[in-house]
Amino acid sequence: MVWQVTLGLQVASGFMSSRAKRKAAKAARREARAQAAEVRLQKEDVTLLAEQAHEDQQAQFADMVAYNAAAFAAGGRVGRSAAALRKREQQLYGKSVDRLRLQEAREKAALEREAKAIERRGVQARKSYRAQALNTLFDTAYKASTLIPKKAPEETEGET
Repeated sequence: MVWQVTLGLQVASGFMSSRAKRKAAKAARREARAQAAEVRLQKEDVTLLAEQAHEDQQAQFADMVAYNAAAFAAGGRVGRSAAALRKREQQLYGKSVDRLRLQEAREKAALEREAKAIERRGVQARKSYRAQALNTLFDTAYKASTLIPKKAPEETEGET
C-alpha cells in the first residue's frame, strides 16, 4: 500500500513539473516577442530623429542660401560665380541628406536584426523548455515503473 502512495506522489509531481516547464516555454516565447516589439518601437524613434536632423539641415541650408544671396548682392557678385557657389552648396546639402538617410537605414536594419535575434532566442528557449517537459514525463514514467513491486516467482507458481 505504501508503494502506491509513493507512486501517486511521484506521478503527480512529474506531471506538475512538466506542466510548469510547458508554462515556462510559453512565457519565454511571450517575453521574447515583447522584447522584440520594444526594439521595433525604437525604429520609429530613429525615423523621428532622422526627420528632425533633416529639418535642421534644411533650415541651415535655407539660412546659408539667404546669407550667400545677401553677400552676393553686397559684394556685387552675379552670374556664373554665384550660380557655381549655389550649385556647390546644393551638392553638399544633398550629400549630407544622403548620409543621414543611409545612417537611418543602417540603424533601422540593426534594430530589426536585433529584434529577430531576440525572437529566435525565445523560440529556442521554448523548444528547450518543451524538451525538458517531455524528458520530465519520461523520467517520471521510468521512476514510477521502478516503484511498482515485482511479483515474486513463488507467488506466480502457486497461482496456477
